[in-house]
Amino acid sequence: MSAVLFVGPSFPRLHALELPGIRVRPPAAQGDVLRALAEGARLIGLVDGVFGHEPAVWHKEILAALEAGVGVLGAASMGALRAAELHPFGMEGVGSIFAAYRDGILLADDEVALLHGPAELGWPPLSEPMVNLRATLGRLARRGILAHEEAASAARTLAARFYPERTRAALEAVLAELVGPRRAEPVRRWARRLAVDVKRADAARLVRRLRARLAGAPGKPIPRFTTSRSGPFRRLLAELRAPRSALDLVAPTATTTLATLPPQPVRPWAVLTLAAADNDLAADLRTDLEELLAAPELAALHVAGELDSPEPSFRGRFAFLSGARDGARQAAPRLVIDPRGPRNTGDPLLLRELLRWGIATFPARHRALVLWGHGEGTRIAVDDGATDALTIGELLTALREGLGDEGPLDLLVFDACLMAKLELAADLAPFARVVLASGEVVPASGFPYHRAIAILACTPEPEAAAGALISAFLDDAAARRQSHARLVAVRTEAAVEAMAAVGRVGDRLAELAAQARAAILAARLLARTARRGELVDAVDLLERLARVLGDRGLEGSVGAAVAAIEACILRSEALWPRRGPMRGGLNLWFPTQAALFRAGRADYATRPALRGPGAGWLRFLDRFHGAVARDEHHSATDRFELADSSPP
Repeated sequence: MSAVLFVGPSFPRLHALELPGIRVRPPAAQGDVLRALAEGARLIGLVDGVFGHEPAVWHKEILAALEAGVGVLGAASMGALRAAELHPFGMEGVGSIFAAYRDGILLADDEVALLHGPAELGWPPLSEPMVNLRATLGRLARRGILAHEEAASAARTLAARFYPERTRAALEAVLAELVGPRRAEPVRRWARRLAVDVKRADAARLVRRLRARLAGAPGKPIPRFTTSRSGPFRRLLAELRAPRSALDLVAPTATTTLATLPPQPVRPWAVLTLAAADNDLAADLRTDLEELLAAPELAALHVAGELDSPEPSFRGRFAFLSGARDGARQAAPRLVIDPRGPRNTGDPLLLRELLRWGIATFPARHRALVLWGHGEGTRIAVDDGATDALTIGELLTALREGLGDEGPLDLLVFDACLMAKLELAADLAPFARVVLASGEVVPASGFPYHRAIAILACTPEPEAAAGALISAFLDDAAARRQSHARLVAVRTEAAVEAMAAVGRVGDRLAELAAQARAAILAARLLARTARRGELVDAVDLLERLARVLGDRGLEGSVGAAVAAIEACILRSEALWPRRGPMRGGLNLWFPTQAALFRAGRADYATRPALRGPGAGWLRFLDRFHGAVARDEHHSATDRFELADSSPP
């Protein structure tokens, strides 16, 4: 375990000492805790921090470290303040100053502030912190040199001054005026002799605590929580570019090329990612990579993939590679990117070759694929630079050719909008056992990847992992008040049966469409619709149709279809209107406008789920929109024309 200690004027001599296992840094500014986290620190001590002339260390970066399981200790100065504010979240406070802030004895931040010289001179103090002056006055009162009322009066006078004006000379002047000429000189001498540096004492306690933790002593338990990744916090993550920091993510590739990696060990999971960020998601991609680097469990998994973004250094094949061992400890993983110029994430060959390379290079007991980027329900991995995207047909082709004889993926994750579709889940049955997706617009922050890595590292069973990932996703969305977030995990093999049941509903609806078109349209318009209006929740829609039409044959087939859909869903959960399980969660394609149906029908008809078990649903849509198919099977070459009746 390695530790980072931020200290300056509270105990400047620490910078000259050898502290095994502890890297001593200057006072922390905003972003420094995140940098330490990304560099692999497993323990962080915060004593001093800047303020005023530059942004102070942020509560959220400390929370991010705690959420990642990294212990954070605070004492003496800025560390005591942050520990008093964050101790309910697991930050460990040390010393009397922390205790006074925690218990409400001290309230003002400037109690620990002081004016000092530059770091090059060892931060020489130019004023005295109020906590030291209070401690000195208390000691004088306990020794009987001052009356308790005199000590309290002197403290009030000094506390009323601006912190740079609080000096030991000012203390002596206040005492001289308070006690009168006869006692002034003896009191001044005692004040010098009994001066207390409580900040230094607390800083020394924190160093001893750090050493004990490095030696194996237990620390304060850290509760489980999710840090809200607000816009300002995400901008801070994206803007950090410190030299020699792990947030300068790209490792040099002169000595490491991903094309010639040595044999890799078998790990519990290999996670491949196609990250399509050549669009407005470029900053989010960097943030997610930083989250991955911050995950302590990253070295336990294989994580690799393809990147595309407007930044030339973030285009190409990537992998997180563990470094050589440092004694008994494995060096923290680093991100290596083989730059390959502009990519087209909408080209199915890119995904196909990624799968082939990942399977050949990274042996694992379980495999997952993350499709990261913009999703639109009918296509994914939108690439603005190439003006392209993967259609569903291209996605299925890439999976079939890329996986080859490997067998299906254990988990396919869509970190993209609107991809929780029943038809798609059925189409994916040959290629993935479990699919995780959202039927709504996904918050730009997507999955909290540091938590996702921790989940996969300790969860070998794919269905259990999918459920835990839903919890992590919604915890994160709730912390950021993204009330529209919802997520569903689906067994694809069961989705095929569900699609067949929906096909039987479609067959009956096709018979009713001519005389019940208005009622069908009313049920469709009232059903829960995704942000993209062509997609509607399957369970909600089918149940509304059964109620509105009142047809016994339809009611029976709808009941069977709803039961089949619910059976294929491992877990479905949403935040709105309140957090909890959600009925349904899988969308169906049902455009209400004939123009949208005409535009999408040809591609829709080529889908395996619509050529086979779910063909009845397409027959219904054809009838509903007044379409007359040339043959009964609705093959990819179907041609149709609109009937004379006006479509809705």
